[in-house]
Amino acid sequence: METTNETQRIELGQEAIGYLNITRKWTMFLAILGFIGLAMMIMAGVAISTLLPLLGANTQIGAPEVTVVMVVMLLISALYFFPVLFLYRFSVHTRHAVETLSPEQLSKALKNLKSCFRFIGIFTIVIICLYILIFILAGASALFLNAF
Repeated sequence: METTNETQRIELGQEAIGYLNITRKWTMFLAILGFIGLAMMIMAGVAISTLLPLLGANTQIGAPEVTVVMVVMLLISALYFFPVLFLYRFSVHTRHAVETLSPEQLSKALKNLKSCFRFIGIFTIVIICLYILIFILAGASALFLNAF
């Protein structure tokens, strides 16, 4: 028996709405901590790139190394920004959905939650692939070095 989206319905009871409201509070807390962590990462990147040449006066730390540190910190911050933003949006839309009992707001909230987990999932797959590639290259280089 085939049904269409128009005939399918999910109704949420008070208990489910309560769970959503509690989840919303925790996700807002985590999103705020994420934004604070993001700001601290950016400030740390600026501080490191400013202080690194001063601390390395006796070493050969130059502009290219400082630039690499700053670019890496900005890339990490950019990657960290998106899941935190999606989590924050989920919390905001869920609050509106719970307050107004709006299915549209709940749909927007769940869309942002999906985006958050999809981003984290894809990022995790990429990191696992990089680890596998690093292990393969390390093993190949060990075999290559042992051959000589």
